[in-house]
Amino acid sequence: MPTVDVLTEGRAASARRTLRATFVVNPNARGVPSPERLMLAPAWLRVAGWQTAVEYTRGPGHATELARAAAAAGVGVVVAVGGDGTVNEVVNGLVGTDTALAVLPCGTANVWAREIGMPHAPDRAAAAIHRGWLRRVDTGRVGSRHFLLMASLGLDSQVAALVEPLRKRRWGALAYAGRGLREAIAYTSHRAMVWLDGQRLDCNLMVMVVGNTRSYGGVLQVTNEARVDDGLLDVVVYNGSGVNRLLRHLARTLLGRHANTGESVYTQAREIRVELPRPLPVQADGDVVGSTPVEIICAPGSLWAVVPRTYRGPLFRRQLAATLEPVARR
Repeated sequence: MPTVDVLTEGRAASARRTLRATFVVNPNARGVPSPERLMLAPAWLRVAGWQTAVEYTRGPGHATELARAAAAAGVGVVVAVGGDGTVNEVVNGLVGTDTALAVLPCGTANVWAREIGMPHAPDRAAAAIHRGWLRRVDTGRVGSRHFLLMASLGLDSQVAALVEPLRKRRWGALAYAGRGLREAIAYTSHRAMVWLDGQRLDCNLMVMVVGNTRSYGGVLQVTNEARVDDGLLDVVVYNGSGVNRLLRHLARTLLGRHANTGESVYTQAREIRVELPRPLPVQADGDVVGSTPVEIICAPGSLWAVVPRTYRGPLFRRQLAATLEPVARR
């Protein structure tokens, strides 16, 4: 794999950007600010010298179209206003372009906003975008669909396939918890063949998580050693069946002791392939995107993202001084 001079590349891409931001808003997402409160963010950026536009999604896939159109028009930053699904759609419109992803925290979880410490108040989030840094980040890919956070299959993807959108909007994480408990009681694990960069792993699969970042649903640190710029995906395979086994996995994960216990495997790979005797749904960033057999591939450095200048967390492998470029210069 060729090396990339991220600092030089960042400066070149930054020079091609203008101070233009398009807000892509999912009006049906949980916790979206009122129109009056939401408009504090573009208003703040306009005072700081930005040109802004606000676009509302009309249905599934529309956020991808809006983000792709903004990138084609040379917009510097697209701000996703919604949950993880909205962020994922925007990511899929921006992968491979010079336009950077930013977020306003809302939705059921909005894991990316939590992981990078984006402020909740729209005006403070706008300030964080204006003063933030551009970072090259990896994405994962399932078929033609990219993900920023994680993909998974097994018990949790089956739950994701069964939770109705209306129930998800109404109850948020509780909708998944309730359905998950019912499914766990009856769930039977599956004999699976998993190839990790060509190395075969046979397992009795309950859940398999492929993480690009660390947080699972904003609750657990499943892929707790993942870095979003290392060109690798972190893979955790939980084996076995039954509620007792599930609770044991959960307890170990909460304690950070779930890596390679005999009942679970933690490793890294660039390319993952999974085959099972019968199809299982596969979810990415909270939405079902296909079924097994499946290939999951890391796309290194495929996305620009805006990260608050105050972020000091563990998601990035490279030293800050070597990889950052300011979004806006005062």
